[in-house]
Amino acid sequence: MISFAFTEEQKDFRLTLERFAHDTLLPGYRDRASSTDFPWDVQRRLASMGVLGIGLPEECGGSGAEDPILLGLATEALAEGDVNVASAPVQVGLVGSQLARGSETVRQEYLAPLIRGECTWPSRSPSRARARMRPRCARSRSRRQTAGASPVRRRRSPGR
Repeated sequence: MISFAFTEEQKDFRLTLERFAHDTLLPGYRDRASSTDFPWDVQRRLASMGVLGIGLPEECGGSGAEDPILLGLATEALAEGDVNVASAPVQVGLVGSQLARGSETVRQEYLAPLIRGECTWPSRSPSRARARMRPRCARSRSRRQTAGASPVRRRRSPGR
């Protein structure tokens, strides 16, 4: 007969993450949600707890075995404190599973830093990833238009 009960390891992991979500994530949720800064401190904590490496190769810092149940438990437990942070293990898992199929160089240069929480997508250096995370603000100006004037200015492309 098939058992759908969680293992003791899964229960312990869920409990640890629920405590982390309640004690660490929940108190800072509103600040993180209203900020444009990426929460690198939280990302590194998730990495140190092994959350970002679920189902990814051990030689790169992952858990080694695919475990969708553990990934689901992690996501659910983290969502109790911050739904945005809860997406991190899934995002890293999706990108990481593709990088894991690459060469050894790809796995060490891109996958390992992803699992360590040093970047959020493959990048040559964490500082590049942080630079890309900075928001770019678009400026807009409103001008009074005369009746019948088109508010859209069209630029000709080069060569026309």
